[in-house]
Amino acid sequence: MDIITIDPSIRSTAIVINGNPHSFAVSDLIWTKTNRIKKWFDITQKHIELHTIYKAYDQIDLYSDLEVAKIDFCRTYANNIAELLDKQITNPYNSIALIEGYSYSSASGPIIDLVALGTIIRNMLCDHKITFIIMPPSSVKKMAARLTYPAVDVGKRKPKIEYRNNEGVMGGSFTKHDIYKSLTENNDLQTDWVNFLRIHEDEILESKSIPKPIEDINDSMVMYHILEKLLQEHDDVNDAIEKLTTTF
Repeated sequence: MDIITIDPSIRSTAIVINGNPHSFAVSDLIWTKTNRIKKWFDITQKHIELHTIYKAYDQIDLYSDLEVAKIDFCRTYANNIAELLDKQITNPYNSIALIEGYSYSSASGPIIDLVALGTIIRNMLCDHKITFIIMPPSSVKKMAARLTYPAVDVGKRKPKIEYRNNEGVMGGSFTKHDIYKSLTENNDLQTDWVNFLRIHEDEILESKSIPKPIEDINDSMVMYHILEKLLQEHDDVNDAIEKLTTTF
């Protein structure tokens, strides 16, 4: 079964297909004004497939023209993702995708534009006959905790199970730094991407924010490993999906 996980945003969309990470990022996020590739996009190039998206509507002033240009941009964005899926997946009918739901944080860009892109991507998945599940952003945090750390009973009168990291932070309160550590602190994960994170862990975790495209790929990678684990634990894919949707 092909596993696809998508963390969409206008400026930096991360996709993991069967464990292989891809970054779709707008050109000004990747390149400096002097046409030099920025540090972390340069460093990650050996570990991901990087796709440049050209966002050409910023200079449009007329309202209607701007709105139409945004739709054209989102369609091109989704078409590029569709072309990748056509190359990478073997059978759409035997594929499953997790897509992170909308984030209302300003870092994700204007929510209306994000909804437009997300809707077109979801429609593309429908056209490809790929089963997909939409996960709330809060669930990705919980997935990260459950992926790596043991269950803790925090109930006083009756059992209440939570998953907390080594600092005692529960999954629902994870930051991007905590999600990063949930991958590097998982000894069962020995992939190229996770080993790359371990090599650069000290430098990145000292930063105030996790740089792109690393931040977005980590979210997609957490979803991938959780779904991979559930499919291994359940003989029936429907049982795995039910576990996923009822747990998170």
